[in-house]
Amino acid sequence: MHGESFVRQYREDQITAHENALSLFQRYAKNGDNPALKKWAASTVPTLEEHLRLAKNLPQ
Repeated sequence: MHGESFVRQYREDQITAHENALSLFQRYAKNGDNPALKKWAASTVPTLEEHLRLAKNLPQ
């Protein structure tokens, strides 16, 4: 891929990956079985939300 098609695909891939990561961390923060990991997952959610926001703001 080159040019605009690369940019579009990169943006889509970043959005999808960050949505998936955010969902995973949110679910573990709510339902995880390890208290230390639950706390870490919950504390990481805001960073992932910001990264998703940035990915959505990539050029189209």
